[in-house]
Amino acid sequence: MIIERYISKEILTNLLGISLVLLIIIVGNRFILIMEETVSGAISAKYVFSLLYLNIITQLGFILPFAFYLATLLGLGRLYKDSEMSAMAACGVGQARVIRATLAIATLVGGLIMMISLFVTPWAFEQIFTLQEISKKQTDVEAFKSGEFRAGEDGHSVIYIEDVDASDSQLNTVFARGRSGNKNYVIYAKHGYQQRDTASDQRFLILENGRRYEGIAGQADYTVIEFKRYRLRIEEDLIIGEQDNLMTRSTESLLGNPDRFESAELHWRISLPIATVILGLIAVPLSRTNPRQGRYSKLFVAILIFAAYVNFMAMGKVWMEDGMLPVTLGLWWAHLLALLFGVGLVMKQTGLRWRWQRKAFEEAGT
Repeated sequence: MIIERYISKEILTNLLGISLVLLIIIVGNRFILIMEETVSGAISAKYVFSLLYLNIITQLGFILPFAFYLATLLGLGRLYKDSEMSAMAACGVGQARVIRATLAIATLVGGLIMMISLFVTPWAFEQIFTLQEISKKQTDVEAFKSGEFRAGEDGHSVIYIEDVDASDSQLNTVFARGRSGNKNYVIYAKHGYQQRDTASDQRFLILENGRRYEGIAGQADYTVIEFKRYRLRIEEDLIIGEQDNLMTRSTESLLGNPDRFESAELHWRISLPIATVILGLIAVPLSRTNPRQGRYSKLFVAILIFAAYVNFMAMGKVWMEDGMLPVTLGLWWAHLLALLFGVGLVMKQTGLRWRWQRKAFEEAGT
């Protein structure tokens, strides 16, 4: 038990450090993206830190398997580099005990990842989409900024607001450009405000005291309309895009639905803890180095193996959604390939394959 605790401490210490580094990177990246959406008006500024916290939770299910994989590789690699593994082997501690200790930790970490993947992550995604939807449906002026041009994806719709008065939700000096059939129009209004039609779930700009100019560019035949109140529909791509809510579905609801999309999502959630255990097995033979090589000598190869494993799972998920893979097969084939690869590495390192081949040769000779 002393050896197992020592190996566990080495791996868990590295796991904590690597997880913190990856979280800092993820937090920085997500913070930049959230701030960009805030500046563009896609989300409200008061939800920034809530969204940042929830995005961290959604990344844990993917960070922890990779962090554990690297922690095992670097932790055991240090023991090889400092010749501690050689000392253990001289005392009768074989590779089987190292594998058992590693798999025991992998099972515990995998159990934690399973709880996060099956229950915590869907809840976090649901909260994220809820906050985004609340921000989308708000009728205040936070979606627009003073002196900013907001262009639509069609290349024709443009809105410019000279001044945004958030204190009374007032828009001052509003210009809007768009296209109606083969004619272009330009709208100018002194004041305006936002409004959402609850029946159609569409957002409008209510403009007051302005003019609408409509005509064909280069021709003098154009129309001028003065108005006291004008309702202009805002394209949703000027505010926020639609979000897929499949990731918000609870695991219980996925279990009761045979649809291939729900099955693919369920298989993905289950795959993360399974991959953690298999990656722990692969990391044990990969960590074996001599003191001259150093603990980072196989890091690049290990990352390539991890990337290949994850890509196989991602492709399997897409194939399930497209109906190219049966639901019963799911992503099990990817785990089986990775497991066979890990077992092959262990057999090669421990000499089990050579002994098995020699035994088979002797039996054939007799």
